[in-house]
Amino acid sequence: MSIVYVPGLLPDKDYSVKGVSDRISGYFGEVVTVVDYNPLILSKTGKLNPHFSEDVKQLYSETVKGDVDIAWGHSTGGSIITTIAKDAPPSEALVISSGAFEPIDPKQFVENAILKKNGKLDYDIMDMTPEQAKVREKEFMSNLMTNPIAYYRLLLNSAKLARDAAKFIDCPVLMLHGDKDILARQSGADKISKTFQNAKLIKYAGLQHHLLETKGSFDILDDVATFRDEVRKPR
Repeated sequence: MSIVYVPGLLPDKDYSVKGVSDRISGYFGEVVTVVDYNPLILSKTGKLNPHFSEDVKQLYSETVKGDVDIAWGHSTGGSIITTIAKDAPPSEALVISSGAFEPIDPKQFVENAILKKNGKLDYDIMDMTPEQAKVREKEFMSNLMTNPIAYYRLLLNSAKLARDAAKFIDCPVLMLHGDKDILARQSGADKISKTFQNAKLIKYAGLQHHLLETKGSFDILDDVATFRDEVRKPR
Protein backbone atom coordinates (compact mmCIF):
# COMPACT_ATOMS: atom_id res chain seq x y z
CA MET A 1 0.00 0.00 0.00
CA SER A 2 1.29 3.47 -0.86
CA ILE A 3 0.27 6.56 1.11
CA VAL A 4 0.78 10.22 0.22
CA TYR A 5 0.37 12.95 2.85
CA VAL A 6 -0.10 16.65 2.06
CA PRO A 7 0.24 18.76 5.24
CA GLY A 8 -1.47 21.97 6.24
CA LEU A 9 -0.42 25.56 5.78
CA LEU A 10 2.93 26.55 7.32
CA PRO A 11 3.46 23.28 9.15
CA ASP A 12 6.00 22.72 11.89
CA LYS A 13 8.51 20.31 10.38
CA ASP A 14 8.91 18.14 13.46
CA TYR A 15 5.32 17.86 14.61
CA SER A 16 2.99 18.64 11.71
CA VAL A 17 4.97 16.86 9.02
CA LYS A 18 7.35 14.30 10.45
CA GLY A 19 5.29 13.60 13.56
CA VAL A 20 2.05 13.04 11.68
CA SER A 21 3.55 11.18 8.73
CA ASP A 22 5.50 8.94 11.12
CA ARG A 23 2.31 8.25 13.06
CA ILE A 24 0.46 7.27 9.88
CA SER A 25 3.44 5.23 8.71
CA GLY A 26 3.77 3.42 12.04
CA TYR A 27 0.09 2.56 12.15
CA PHE A 28 -0.18 1.19 8.61
CA GLY A 29 3.37 -0.17 8.40
CA GLU A 30 4.02 1.72 5.19
CA VAL A 31 6.35 4.49 4.10
CA VAL A 32 4.45 7.78 3.75
CA THR A 33 5.45 10.15 0.97
CA VAL A 34 5.09 13.78 2.10
CA VAL A 35 4.35 16.52 -0.43
CA ASP A 36 5.09 19.84 1.30
CA TYR A 37 3.93 22.70 -0.92
CA ASN A 38 4.74 25.48 1.57
CA PRO A 39 8.02 26.60 -0.07
CA LEU A 40 6.04 27.32 -3.25
CA ILE A 41 3.48 29.70 -1.72
CA LEU A 42 5.36 32.98 -1.88
CA SER A 43 7.23 34.36 -4.88
CA LYS A 44 10.71 35.84 -4.51
CA THR A 45 9.09 39.24 -3.96
CA GLY A 46 7.13 37.91 -0.98
CA LYS A 47 3.78 37.97 -2.74
CA LEU A 48 1.52 35.02 -3.48
CA ASN A 49 3.05 32.91 -6.22
CA PRO A 50 0.75 33.43 -9.24
CA HIS A 51 1.72 29.99 -10.58
CA PHE A 52 1.13 28.14 -7.30
CA SER A 53 -1.56 25.78 -8.60
CA GLU A 54 0.58 24.66 -11.54
CA ASP A 55 3.73 24.47 -9.42
CA VAL A 56 2.13 22.30 -6.74
CA LYS A 57 0.80 19.85 -9.33
CA GLN A 58 4.30 19.60 -10.79
CA LEU A 59 5.75 19.08 -7.30
CA TYR A 60 3.24 16.29 -6.71
CA SER A 61 4.09 14.54 -9.98
CA GLU A 62 7.82 14.82 -9.27
CA THR A 63 7.52 13.61 -5.66
CA VAL A 64 4.97 10.83 -6.02
CA LYS A 65 6.16 7.88 -8.07
CA GLY A 66 3.80 5.10 -9.10
CA ASP A 67 0.23 4.44 -8.04
CA VAL A 68 -1.18 5.91 -4.83
CA ASP A 69 -3.53 3.82 -2.68
CA ILE A 70 -4.40 6.48 -0.09
CA ALA A 71 -4.02 10.21 -0.73
CA TRP A 72 -4.33 12.13 2.53
CA GLY A 73 -4.54 15.89 2.94
CA HIS A 74 -4.83 17.95 6.11
CA SER A 75 -6.41 21.41 6.33
CA THR A 76 -5.25 23.41 3.29
CA GLY A 77 -3.52 20.22 2.18
CA GLY A 78 -7.01 18.71 2.04
CA SER A 79 -8.20 21.23 -0.51
CA ILE A 80 -4.98 20.85 -2.50
CA ILE A 81 -5.13 17.04 -2.62
CA THR A 82 -8.79 17.27 -3.65
CA THR A 83 -7.85 19.37 -6.67
CA ILE A 84 -5.04 16.97 -7.57
CA ALA A 85 -7.29 13.92 -7.15
CA LYS A 86 -9.56 15.18 -9.92
CA ASP A 87 -6.90 14.16 -12.46
CA ALA A 88 -4.86 11.73 -10.35
CA PRO A 89 -7.26 9.87 -8.03
CA PRO A 90 -5.93 7.36 -5.49
CA SER A 91 -6.78 3.72 -6.13
CA GLU A 92 -8.42 3.16 -2.73
CA ALA A 93 -9.39 6.32 -0.88
CA LEU A 94 -9.03 10.05 -0.55
CA VAL A 95 -8.74 11.03 3.13
CA ILE A 96 -9.21 14.62 4.28
CA SER A 97 -8.67 15.70 7.87
CA SER A 98 -9.87 19.15 8.96
CA GLY A 99 -10.33 20.20 5.35
CA ALA A 100 -10.17 23.97 4.78
CA PHE A 101 -12.95 24.13 2.21
CA GLU A 102 -14.53 27.20 3.75
CA PRO A 103 -11.90 29.29 5.58
CA ILE A 104 -12.91 31.62 8.35
CA ASP A 105 -12.85 35.36 7.70
CA PRO A 106 -9.43 37.12 7.81
CA LYS A 107 -9.94 38.86 11.16
CA GLN A 108 -11.03 35.64 12.83
CA PHE A 109 -8.20 33.80 11.08
CA VAL A 110 -5.62 36.03 12.80
CA GLU A 111 -7.46 36.29 16.12
CA ASN A 112 -7.82 32.54 16.45
CA ALA A 113 -4.20 31.95 15.53
CA ILE A 114 -2.73 34.54 17.90
CA LEU A 115 -5.12 34.90 20.82
CA LYS A 116 -6.91 31.55 20.91
CA LYS A 117 -10.23 33.01 22.00
CA ASN A 118 -10.90 30.25 24.50
CA GLY A 119 -7.63 31.02 26.27
CA LYS A 120 -6.11 27.72 25.32
CA LEU A 121 -3.57 26.91 22.65
CA ASP A 122 -5.09 24.95 19.79
CA TYR A 123 -2.59 22.18 20.36
CA ASP A 124 -3.11 18.98 22.32
CA ILE A 125 -0.10 17.50 20.63
CA MET A 126 1.53 14.16 21.27
CA ASP A 127 4.28 14.71 23.85
CA MET A 128 4.64 18.46 23.28
CA THR A 129 5.07 20.50 26.44
CA PRO A 130 3.34 23.88 26.86
CA GLU A 131 6.73 25.53 26.39
CA GLN A 132 7.31 23.69 23.11
CA ALA A 133 3.81 24.63 21.98
CA LYS A 134 4.55 28.31 22.62
CA VAL A 135 7.74 28.08 20.55
CA ARG A 136 5.82 26.44 17.73
CA GLU A 137 3.13 29.11 17.92
CA LYS A 138 5.74 31.88 17.75
CA GLU A 139 7.44 30.31 14.70
CA PHE A 140 4.10 29.75 12.97
CA MET A 141 2.98 33.34 13.46
CA SER A 142 6.38 34.70 12.44
CA ASN A 143 6.06 32.90 9.10
CA LEU A 144 2.41 33.79 8.66
CA MET A 145 2.95 37.50 9.32
CA THR A 146 5.49 37.82 6.49
CA ASN A 147 2.42 38.31 4.28
CA PRO A 148 -0.88 37.30 5.90
CA ILE A 149 -2.91 38.52 2.92
CA ALA A 150 -1.02 36.20 0.56
CA TYR A 151 -1.60 33.20 2.81
CA TYR A 152 -5.27 34.01 3.22
CA ARG A 153 -5.65 34.39 -0.55
CA LEU A 154 -4.08 30.96 -0.92
CA LEU A 155 -6.68 29.52 1.45
CA LEU A 156 -9.51 31.06 -0.57
CA ASN A 157 -8.09 30.06 -3.96
CA SER A 158 -7.34 26.48 -2.88
CA ALA A 159 -10.80 26.09 -1.34
CA LYS A 160 -12.52 27.29 -4.51
CA LEU A 161 -10.49 24.98 -6.76
CA ALA A 162 -11.31 22.05 -4.47
CA ARG A 163 -15.02 22.80 -4.44
CA ASP A 164 -14.98 22.94 -8.24
CA ALA A 165 -13.05 19.65 -8.47
CA ALA A 166 -15.08 17.69 -5.91
CA LYS A 167 -18.03 16.92 -8.18
CA PHE A 168 -15.72 15.10 -10.60
CA ILE A 169 -14.18 12.80 -7.97
CA ASP A 170 -15.79 9.37 -7.77
CA CYS A 171 -13.25 7.48 -5.64
CA PRO A 172 -14.24 6.83 -2.00
CA VAL A 173 -13.64 9.90 0.18
CA LEU A 174 -13.33 9.89 3.98
CA MET A 175 -13.63 13.28 5.68
CA LEU A 176 -12.59 13.76 9.32
CA HIS A 177 -13.49 16.90 11.25
CA GLY A 178 -13.42 17.97 14.90
CA ASP A 179 -16.54 19.75 16.12
CA LYS A 180 -14.38 22.28 17.99
CA ASP A 181 -12.33 23.23 14.93
CA ILE A 182 -11.90 27.02 14.94
CA LEU A 183 -9.66 27.19 11.87
CA ALA A 184 -11.68 25.39 9.19
CA ARG A 185 -15.45 25.78 9.16
CA GLN A 186 -17.50 22.64 9.69
CA SER A 187 -20.03 24.01 7.22
CA GLY A 188 -17.42 23.73 4.48
CA ALA A 189 -16.93 20.04 5.25
CA ASP A 190 -20.70 19.49 5.39
CA LYS A 191 -21.26 21.09 1.98
CA ILE A 192 -18.40 19.47 0.07
CA SER A 193 -19.15 16.03 1.52
CA LYS A 194 -22.40 16.24 -0.45
CA THR A 195 -20.56 17.38 -3.58
CA PHE A 196 -18.23 14.39 -3.73
CA GLN A 197 -19.83 11.45 -5.49
CA ASN A 198 -18.94 8.98 -2.75
CA ALA A 199 -18.02 10.56 0.58
CA LYS A 200 -18.35 9.76 4.28
CA LEU A 201 -17.97 12.48 6.93
CA ILE A 202 -17.00 11.63 10.52
CA LYS A 203 -17.14 14.33 13.19
CA TYR A 204 -15.23 14.03 16.45
CA ALA A 205 -16.72 15.52 19.60
CA GLY A 206 -14.40 17.85 21.47
CA LEU A 207 -11.54 17.73 18.96
CA GLN A 208 -10.04 20.78 17.33
CA HIS A 209 -8.10 21.32 14.12
CA HIS A 210 -5.01 19.19 14.62
CA LEU A 211 -6.68 15.80 14.69
CA LEU A 212 -3.63 13.62 14.10
CA GLU A 213 -1.55 15.49 16.64
CA THR A 214 -3.79 14.59 19.55
CA LYS A 215 -3.44 11.74 21.99
CA GLY A 216 -6.62 10.20 20.61
CA SER A 217 -5.30 10.05 17.06
CA PHE A 218 -5.15 6.26 17.03
CA ASP A 219 -8.95 6.18 17.21
CA ILE A 220 -8.95 8.33 14.08
CA LEU A 221 -6.46 6.03 12.38
CA ASP A 222 -8.71 3.10 13.30
CA ASP A 223 -11.54 4.85 11.46
CA VAL A 224 -9.34 5.31 8.39
CA ALA A 225 -8.33 1.64 8.46
CA THR A 226 -11.97 0.56 8.80
CA PHE A 227 -12.95 2.75 5.87
CA ARG A 228 -10.09 1.36 3.77
CA ASP A 229 -11.21 -2.18 4.55
CA GLU A 230 -14.78 -1.32 3.58
CA VAL A 231 -13.82 0.06 0.18
CA ARG A 232 -11.60 -2.96 -0.44
CA LYS A 233 -14.47 -5.41 -0.02
CA PRO A 234 -15.62 -6.95 -3.29
CA ARG A 235 -18.98 -5.60 -4.40
